[in-house]
Amino acid sequence: MKKKQKKKLAKLVIKAITALAMLIAAIAQLIQALN
Repeated sequence: MKKKQKKKLAKLVIKAITALAMLIAAIAQLIQALN
């Protein structure tokens, strides 16, 4: 693997984790709103 590819992969992983965290936060807010 080239270094550039690793950097791209790392950025993609960070984006995925961020999106997942935002999704979890949104679901948590929805659950709180329903309770």
